[in-house]
Amino acid sequence: FLQHRVHWQFESRGRQCLVVLDNPADTMDVRDLIPAEPGNAVLIASWGRLTALPGAYNVELAMLPPDESLALVAKSIGRDRLLAEPEAAAALIDFCGGLPLALQSVAAKLAARPHWRLVDLISSLQRDRADVDQWHLSGLEVRSSFDVRYAMLSERQQTLFKLLSNLDVDDFTLTTAGIVLGDSASSVSQDLETLVDVNMLSSPAPGRYAFHTLLREYAQGLSRNTADMALSSRALHRLFRHEISQLQLVSDVLLPEDATGTLARPNPFSCGETAQEWFGDQQLQLLMNMLHHGVGAEDADGLDLTSFCELLQRLLVLTDH
Repeated sequence: FLQHRVHWQFESRGRQCLVVLDNPADTMDVRDLIPAEPGNAVLIASWGRLTALPGAYNVELAMLPPDESLALVAKSIGRDRLLAEPEAAAALIDFCGGLPLALQSVAAKLAARPHWRLVDLISSLQRDRADVDQWHLSGLEVRSSFDVRYAMLSERQQTLFKLLSNLDVDDFTLTTAGIVLGDSASSVSQDLETLVDVNMLSSPAPGRYAFHTLLREYAQGLSRNTADMALSSRALHRLFRHEISQLQLVSDVLLPEDATGTLARPNPFSCGETAQEWFGDQQLQLLMNMLHHGVGAEDADGLDLTSFCELLQRLLVLTDH
């Protein structure tokens, strides 16, 4: 391989070249392929962010908005076919989540089957979405690209990726990720940033992280063996215990007449505004999803399920949810 690189540098000497490189694993795959002389350009398409490449200008391609997603599919199957089934077309676009590869895959399948209705394809996709092994049968040719990126992760990062997918929330915090993995936020921070760098997660704001819908379902599909399910259950129970303790601290501030004073540690929610900020839509979604997953009263640190529900209801009314 070294001989090829030396030969390439020799052959490119004295020429003006536009070099196109597709999906290198890291900067080491790229360095020796960049022509040494000025007047050349290199265009690199990569799932991961090559942040350590000197002089590189990085352009991140966002997910396509709904109108551009529809336009992309329409190029393959025609706008009339989309307009004939507007609800199915919207469901199809929503399912792909603006991911061009997924949109092109389903468009290619529909183009090859001109007599199929869109509603038939979306029904098939939704039926098989929980089983990543069946995606290719429904026309969703994206698993191989996910597999490549997943293989780039360390075992710890793979575990974190799978555990976080079971939260089923729009986004989550660094603190939440640390509790899920059973480690400190500072220790898990670099793992999360690596997941962002290879586009397995996004970071909508500092300290907050999110899944693309298809990547969440891909991760959940990887977690269906007994060992991973047991690991996920322990992580959810650990997180629920933390959320209950935080909820009790919030209630001590927002409902001072009910304050128990039983918790020895200081209350980080020093005022009602801070407490209400914590008890937002995302936190409520997280609590509801954990209850849905069967995490319950045995993790509530002595708070029985009836008392928990009553407390939650009072806080919901108080915070106008």
